[in-house]
Amino acid sequence: MVLRCFMAAFTAVFLLFATATASAQEKWSLSPYVLTTIPSEPRNEETFTGPLTLPVNSASWTPYSVPTTETLAEMQKHVVLRRPIWNLEFSFKPLRMIKVDLPTAEGVESRLIWYMVYRIRYLGEDLQASPAETNFGGKTYPRIEKVAGGPHRFFPRFLLKEYQELNKEYMDRVIPAAIDPIFRREFKPNRTENPSGKLYDSVSISSVPIEASTPEQDKSVWGVVTWDNIDPRVDYFSIFIQGLSNAFEIEIDGQGKAGKMKFKTLKLNFSRPGDSLEENEREILYGLPITANPRKQPEMTQRYGQQKRVDHLWFYQ
Repeated sequence: MVLRCFMAAFTAVFLLFATATASAQEKWSLSPYVLTTIPSEPRNEETFTGPLTLPVNSASWTPYSVPTTETLAEMQKHVVLRRPIWNLEFSFKPLRMIKVDLPTAEGVESRLIWYMVYRIRYLGEDLQASPAETNFGGKTYPRIEKVAGGPHRFFPRFLLKEYQELNKEYMDRVIPAAIDPIFRREFKPNRTENPSGKLYDSVSISSVPIEASTPEQDKSVWGVVTWDNIDPRVDYFSIFIQGLSNAFEIEIDGQGKAGKMKFKTLKLNFSRPGDSLEENEREILYGLPITANPRKQPEMTQRYGQQKRVDHLWFYQ
């Protein structure tokens, strides 16, 4: 009797373990590659700019048949510019390194290239102000709606900026010789994460119309950004990305006059706690570093030009 109970308990434990193992394997099969997704952060206030004063030369005068507020001199002081806003979802694989033979004037030189493979998706939810007619023939915009739009195009601008005494910035560089070896390394034949079988550089990706993706149909586009001649002493750095949205911000002074225009930018923070003698891609870590001493964390956060410790940040630049 005791033996029979023991065998029953053992069988139950074995079945439970087998079920958990199968479930874990099924779960892992959904993520055959490491991909970090940064959700877009659309905001209603991005659909308009103002009120601002337009630089129009017009004389002030007193009308007799219409209100003074309908003269050009008054209307130019309270102009609101409205526009639909679209956003693209950005996902990226770990920042890596690869040696590529590059042609030079003397022949061929093996160079260490930093690169990041990324995926762009358009989820089809644009923001647009919905007008409403007033009783006096005018228009108001009481609400912001999500509407279907697209396709859109991605005109990227990538900048790698380090935060040490080096004080260096690196614009991305299109390296045609690196595309094929990076593609073979990142996308295996038996994987389906890139059904198009194409990997675009920072220039060619702008020629691809990005259509809306749905749960039934994936219209994502894959690209790669590459950098050459990165200083091996770089330890703390960020990658700034523009082109993921048409949102912008215009600085308005106290008199309502428009000033500098800033574009919506995504900032990704990284660190590389290694040495400069033997560069290793495994040492590149995504996220703002956490210090062992909590008292030194504010200093590390300020090094990245931030007030709070976050791994990514949307802002205007």
